[in-house]
Amino acid sequence: MKPQNQDPIPSQQAEEEGYDSSCSEDDEQDTFEEWGSLVDLIKDKTRDAFEASPQGADFSVEAFQGYWRDVFQQLAVSVKSSPNIPTFLTSPPVKKFTVTFFEEGHVGGCPCCLPDAKPGIVIANENGVTKDDLMEAFVDYMYGDGLPTIHSERGVGKKACALMHDVDWMSESTDKESGRRVMYGSWMELDDRVPKVFMYCCGPEKYAKKRAEEEEEEMKTASKL
Repeated sequence: MKPQNQDPIPSQQAEEEGYDSSCSEDDEQDTFEEWGSLVDLIKDKTRDAFEASPQGADFSVEAFQGYWRDVFQQLAVSVKSSPNIPTFLTSPPVKKFTVTFFEEGHVGGCPCCLPDAKPGIVIANENGVTKDDLMEAFVDYMYGDGLPTIHSERGVGKKACALMHDVDWMSESTDKESGRRVMYGSWMELDDRVPKVFMYCCGPEKYAKKRAEEEEEEMKTASKL
């Protein structure tokens, strides 16, 4: 799912939300999103590794969690050394980053319409949140000692074995010169800028149905070329 564009906050509204007109030069700079390639990689890895995942008669919570923990711990090692994935999740680096987990996106298409829910992942790093921070937090939350809490569109959360089938967030704009996406909230002071990513997750049975539907659509598209 593509990140949702939001119009920049008008100056009057920015002031009402705590924007300081006397902010520093750093505060006046836009913050650019750098996490897209990493969350897309998590989504792609889930799809690629699903066929070998414990299913049917082979399914158990322990086997499922263990399999996916190994998958993403191995991915974390390759991510750490990959020059193609930026070290910091934003540019300039932010000190806090959150991920909230829902079953599905809002029917209107924008995560801003989802109910308030407690983020499953809250990362704080005074030196700037990194790709390693996110990978470690993702593995721990999704496939650690306990099951993750996944919220419904009504805001009700329940613990369940889960796979990430999509990801979304709001973007403020696109920089005309570089084409890079400006993080939503770039009107705030630098220390108050907190990316809010939404990961959409479901159980293995529903994930299998989603994959079958996607593959069918891909075949239809290919046949028209």
